[in-house]
Formats: sequence, structure tokens, C-alpha cells
Amino acid sequence: MATARVIPFEDNPPVQLIAIDATYTPSSEGCFIQAGQSVTFTNNSGVTIDIKFTPNPITPTVFNDILGLAKGNSSNPQTPLVAAGTANYGVYVGGVHRSGPYAIQVGAGPMKVQIQDSSSGPVCTPNPVAIPHDASAGGGTLEMVSADYVYAVGPAPFSDMFNPPLTSADSKPHTNMSGAGDFDYTVTQKSPKLGGGGGGTVKIKNT
Repeated sequence: MATARVIPFEDNPPVQLIAIDATYTPSSEGCFIQAGQSVTFTNNSGVTIDIKFTPNPITPTVFNDILGLAKGNSSNPQTPLVAAGTANYGVYVGGVHRSGPYAIQVGAGPMKVQIQDSSSGPVCTPNPVAIPHDASAGGGTLEMVSADYVYAVGPAPFSDMFNPPLTSADSKPHTNMSGAGDFDYTVTQKSPKLGGGGGGTVKIKNT
């Protein structure tokens, strides 16, 4: 039975280096770090960029935004503000979103998605969401949390990509077992059955 990726503990883990290229793509689109391990971004895009982390209604702030990172420069090392959790971020130029989301998982994660009803049906936040995957060591973790009702998550091809299978918003971490790609999912109310449905996309990003 597969288990979640375990990050070996080091007394002085090396800084995780992420370089942003001319297409605004990071050198590691999804990465794993330890609690207390710093991350440094280098801007090789040719223009000034912002690294903005996606707000999450459940997870505390993991990293602070990096604003006005000039071309050719590197940011100060960013140390995660939590011992476990996952942050999504995007690359912006002049306030315009150019790429992302990408993922940094701290420790065991997980990335959390909140599901909450609205007048048009269940809304998943954040959406889309990214989690990392390492082909040699396993996948990142995803947790779906209900803010009001009981929700089913599917369909089966999506649910079965996780261990254990992700079939409901059960507030438990599920480890991704697939390779990289964009995967759509749906959510439906189970109790009470008020009708309506929603969904979103999970982006699996290789390290």
C-alpha cells in the first residue's frame, strides 16, 4: 500500500532554488521541501515579475508574496511560515497573471480545497489547484473540506488517482498516485440533497 512522500530531515537543508524562465515557467513546477527549508526565486524572464501566492480559505499563509523581483535578480530566501502545508503561486507581470498555479509542498502538506454551496451550486476554492508529483518518490497530498454539506467527489477515474481514493470531502489527506497533467473533478451534494453540482481542476506538477 502506497504512502505519502516522506521528506528526510536534515539539520541544515539546502535552499530550494526555483528559476523563472522567459516563458514565466519555474524550473520546478511542483516541489517538496522540509519545514524550515528556505526557497529562493531567480528571475530569468527578462522583465520584472511578481510571485503571488494564492490565498486559501483554510490553510494559513505559507509564504509571503515576492513583489517587484527585477530581471536577473534573486529573491531573499523565503522560509515557510508553517511546518506542514502546501502553497500555490503564480507569476505576474504588471499585475497580469502570466502562468501558474504551481505548487510548493511543505512536509506532508496537504493542499486544502474548501467546498461550499452557492446559489449556482457548490464552489471549490482555490480552483484550479496544483499539487506536486515526484515520479521516483510519490505524489503530493490533497484534502477536500466541506464548509456546509456533505459532498461526493468524482468521477471514479479522478477519485482513483489518490490513495486512499478521494470520493468525498472528508477532511483527510489523500496522496496523488498519477503522473503530471490537468485533471477535472466534480462535486455533488450528498446530504441534504439540494440539487446542483460543481467541480474544478487539479493540476499535477512534476518536480
